[in-house]
Amino acid sequence: MSLETSLQALLAAVAPAYQDVAKQSQGAPFIVWTEVISSINNTLLGASNVQNTRLQIDCYSATPAARQVLATSVSTAMANASFSNVLLSTQSLYETETKLFRCTLDFSVWST
Repeated sequence: MSLETSLQALLAAVAPAYQDVAKQSQGAPFIVWTEVISSINNTLLGASNVQNTRLQIDCYSATPAARQVLATSVSTAMANASFSNVLLSTQSLYETETKLFRCTLDFSVWST
């Protein structure tokens, strides 16, 4: 199973989840995840089958408290994922355009 398929299934178990862009009519809460960069690891013997991917997972909710609950649920799901990952940073903010509270979780993911 690909990383994208595994991640989508993992996040969809927490809340409606979308890659790159949510549906226009999607109400909160929901998750949008984006592959920021994916690096192929090379060794002196050539290309490795291990890949390091940086993922941004955005958690959208109607209130700051709901945002925190959703972000914690995503962090817990990622900690129990079948692929190796590390949470690198988090950032919380309010989006005036959507009138939603967002928490951005930045992960480093290792997969084959």
